[in-house]
Amino acid sequence: MSRTLFTSIAALALVGNLFAQSNLQATLKPILAKSCTGCHNHALPAANLDLTTPPTSPAILGKLLDKIATGRMPPPGAPALAKAEREAA
Repeated sequence: MSRTLFTSIAALALVGNLFAQSNLQATLKPILAKSCTGCHNHALPAANLDLTTPPTSPAILGKLLDKIATGRMPPPGAPALAKAEREAA
């Protein structure tokens, strides 16, 4: 494989990843603002997690999405996310 082709493929992969991440960030921001920042904020970072800004760390983002998808967050007693919100996340 030529170096130019490899570089082009790598660049496209990076752009695609950044685009997907920016779309995810845009999708998560209103969900986090509505359902998460009451407990996960600057003043009260429950579990040492401030979600006033969507996380960019793949590890934290993965855990967050898993907890949303499995219904473990928001916790019992808090208003549940709508099905469309869980699916969007």
